[in-house]
Amino acid sequence: MGGRPQETGIAGRSRDSTGFGKRPAPKPAAKLPPLAIRWESALPVRIAELKAAEVGAPAWEGDYYAVAVYDVAVDRNGQKNWLNAAKKSSALKVVGRKDLRPAEVQVLQEPSGLSTVLFLFPRSVDLTNESKTVMFEAVMGRLSVSHVFALDQMQMRGKLEL
Repeated sequence: MGGRPQETGIAGRSRDSTGFGKRPAPKPAAKLPPLAIRWESALPVRIAELKAAEVGAPAWEGDYYAVAVYDVAVDRNGQKNWLNAAKKSSALKVVGRKDLRPAEVQVLQEPSGLSTVLFLFPRSVDLTNESKTVMFEAVMGRLSVSHVFALDQMQMRGKLEL
């Protein structure tokens, strides 16, 4: 017989010679549903939300790039600290440029009890088709998300609409 020698432990259970019992196989992690991440300030997204009469879409207007993460569980008791941490850990990333940090992060309560988290990034970095992609990254509590936006798919009538 290969492996370590076995000895009888308390109450007839076997244990290996190190004194540590065999660990049961880990249970598979619960599969979380996918989160929807959208570039909310993009004109095509805004038009689609209006046409679909989408309930719960952020009523956003302003001089920011807005990215929304839907169906996030937010701890209401520590929301201020949670928001500050989310703001510090999130960014829009473009190859060859400094990461763009959000000016503001907002939590919008949904009827389901979950929340939409809206990240507002200043338009101080002009994004162009030459950038090709923009990666959004954020850590919200124990949840880490990232999404790559292809700028060639974010055009309307040949013009980049962010």
